[in-house]
Amino acid sequence: MTTPLHWQPEREGLAGKAWPPVTASWLKETGSITARLKRQWPNVTVQVLDEGLRTPLAAERQRLALREGVPGWVREVVLHAGERPLIRARTIVPAWTADNPWHVLSTLGERPLGELLFNLPDLERSPLEFAWGLGASAPARRRVYTWSGAPLLLTETFVFLACTAPITSAADA
Repeated sequence: MTTPLHWQPEREGLAGKAWPPVTASWLKETGSITARLKRQWPNVTVQVLDEGLRTPLAAERQRLALREGVPGWVREVVLHAGERPLIRARTIVPAWTADNPWHVLSTLGERPLGELLFNLPDLERSPLEFAWGLGASAPARRRVYTWSGAPLLLTETFVFLACTAPITSAADA
């Protein structure tokens, strides 16, 4: 069982914390994380870990205001550079039906979600939220994307930035 993450809104999640500059730049990236990864590691690949109708986690249900026991489309992937894991991503789409605009996700296969997200017209983005993922060893961010009124929750854990914790006070240094 994994420890629940404490998500903080962007205004609180980065404020007052001395993140290493490289960590902060990745967390606050406004463009495609996949495109940025490919600029640094040209051999980025996507490994699909799981995909299909699943029950969202409690924090995901809460963020999307879903009832317990209601399934959604869940896609879990790891982006790699060679054998090195870079990003672990989890996507949740509630109300999975054939007329949901996000139904196109079922055809992505080993292509990154970013290729779709950054080519969609009229895509709305919620503010970012931040937490520590993978047992508090790596920074994570999440946001809700809304397309044609349908939400999608994307959580990205920056595995390659593990152990780059922010310093919140002089006592932590």
